[in-house]
Amino acid sequence: MDKTRQERLDEQNRLLARQEEIAAILQTYPNVAGTAVGVKEVGGKITDEIVIRVYVQDKKPLESLRPDEIIPAEIDGIKIDVNQMPAELSGCVDDHEYRPMIGGSRIISAKSNGSGTVGCFAIDNVDSSVVLLTNYHVLMDNGEQPGHAVAQPDFCCDACCCRCGEVATLVRGADFANPNEFLDCAIAKLSNGQENNYVNEVLEIGPLYGITPTLVAGDHVFKRGKATHHTEGIVNAVRIAALTPVRFESGIKNFRNHMIITPANPAKPFSHKGDSGSVIVDTQNRVVALLFGDDSKEDPYRAATVTLANHITDVVAKLNITIPEVGTPNAMPLKSEGNAIPIAEAPLARLQKLIESEANGPLLIGLFHRHNKEIMSLIHTNRDVKVAWNRFKGPVFTANLVEKSRNPEYVLPQEIEGYTAMQLLLKMSTVLEKHGSTTLARDIETHSTDVMQLFQKLSEEQLAVTN
Repeated sequence: MDKTRQERLDEQNRLLARQEEIAAILQTYPNVAGTAVGVKEVGGKITDEIVIRVYVQDKKPLESLRPDEIIPAEIDGIKIDVNQMPAELSGCVDDHEYRPMIGGSRIISAKSNGSGTVGCFAIDNVDSSVVLLTNYHVLMDNGEQPGHAVAQPDFCCDACCCRCGEVATLVRGADFANPNEFLDCAIAKLSNGQENNYVNEVLEIGPLYGITPTLVAGDHVFKRGKATHHTEGIVNAVRIAALTPVRFESGIKNFRNHMIITPANPAKPFSHKGDSGSVIVDTQNRVVALLFGDDSKEDPYRAATVTLANHITDVVAKLNITIPEVGTPNAMPLKSEGNAIPIAEAPLARLQKLIESEANGPLLIGLFHRHNKEIMSLIHTNRDVKVAWNRFKGPVFTANLVEKSRNPEYVLPQEIEGYTAMQLLLKMSTVLEKHGSTTLARDIETHSTDVMQLFQKLSEEQLAVTN
């Protein structure tokens, strides 16, 4: 994409201001279901052009339409992109146990017809308790009421009275019975000994940095769900001004004012059945949306081409919750299994806190958590990466950095056996960009300079001055 994000944001805001006016004109054409502000697609590929997307129930070839049925390519200088309304959509209703509790893992209620995903953890503004966030249809779509039990990953026996696996009790959710309610969200309060056994982190994504209200069509986003694990998508449209029917176990529910996300890689679906309740984050690990449905249906081999999500600003307002930023109690885990470890006890918490205080710190920490698993795999399995890591003394530099984080008085060596840490970073950037995934290579190309500049800024004096 050639346009900057700011240019896309400015154009998006301009079109959002005129969407209602343009929609009124488009509604005069037959077969129109609704509109949205989003990106233009050409041949199934997303461009950086922000347009008014008009959705039709049945997209027909131009030659089969009468002249008065053809939707104009522009209205008052604003470009129009005609799109087929997605076929029947389905709510993603989906096994490992995670203690402490963590986002991106499987969740189920006592009466549920299926399971979904723990999105993340939040603070209930009513009583300041810790709650988990997911979808209404995951936990409350089968007659469940506040106080009913919730388990992760499942109840260990068939008896509903059994507390095995119970981690929370239902608090409240969106009112699905209300035809004017267009949100799919619910919270459950941690209980049964799990009140402090959680981490404000999502599997394969890492710590969360609160929420962001600024979302631009064309932005890349990420999620970790129970079914498809860690995936990358592109914001296709930001607010759908059309009723979108979604089928759940309990029946069909209409939505609007949601967003549409399409896969960044068409060969890898962004979501599937079981991912419902996943939080969607931006490149800085700020929550932007809550996933609730897609068009994958029941077919395990069908790639979802459309994923639906509620804007997180709408969700937190509806549920009266706060998604905390990193730094709150239990927000920085050492690991995703075993007993919860307070932030003060994490060996690298000192260094991470310092990095987060820099301008690009949260972004770089988010990138580290996003790619850490792949990088470690490459170090162990790819010959070129392994050789570079060992030849340029990666293990030794890492050990010295860990020691520095534990002991502020420890003096980091300027070089090890003739190699500097900057040489290590440069070499690893080269081999990882060559042998890594497309996403990893892109992020290295985009942010390697930021990493180098941050490293230079982390002087001996700065590393020593920490809490």
